[in-house]
Amino acid sequence: MIDVTAGNSLRNAFGQALLDYANYSFVCFDADVAGGTGLGEFREKFPNRVISVGIAEQAMVGVAAGYALEKRELTFASTFANFGARAWEI
Repeated sequence: MIDVTAGNSLRNAFGQALLDYANYSFVCFDADVAGGTGLGEFREKFPNRVISVGIAEQAMVGVAAGYALEKRELTFASTFANFGARAWEI
C-alpha cells in the first residue's frame, strides 16, 4: 500500500493500488488522460484491461456503468475531476 501522507500524490497512489490489486477482476475506462491520472503504468502492463473512449467523459461514465451491469465486473472510470463533472450533464 502507498502512504499518501508520505509525499505521494493521490494519482500515484491510485496507479499503485491498481497494480497492487491487479490479480482481482476489474476493468478501467480512460478518457485519454491515463498519463495524468495514474492509470498509465497499469495500461502498459495490462492493455487488455483498459478501455479508452477518447475525449468523451460523458460517454465513458455511461459505458463503464453499462459494462459493470452487463459483465458484473468492477469498473473504474478515470479522468480529471473537472472533465468528469461533464458526465453529470447527461
